Amino acid sequence: VKALGKLQDPRGLPALLVLLTTGSAEFRLEVLTALESFADPQIASRVQPLLADPDKRVRHRALQLLQRLQVK
Repeated sequence: VKALGKLQDPRGLPALLVLLTTGSAEFRLEVLTALESFADPQIASRVQPLLADPDKRVRHRALQLLQRLQVK
């Protein structure tokens, strides 16, 4: 997951978007961090549901990412 973010290759974006809804809270946090490297408009609509994630850290990171996407 980290490698996909560091590479910033758009071909990795679909995989990251699918992974947003899988795994542990720690894993979802890693996916959100990797997504910070991208500026694709489809990210916001896929991240928005995480504002209701059971884990407070995931909700916070999702909000941060959405705010960054608005600035770009």
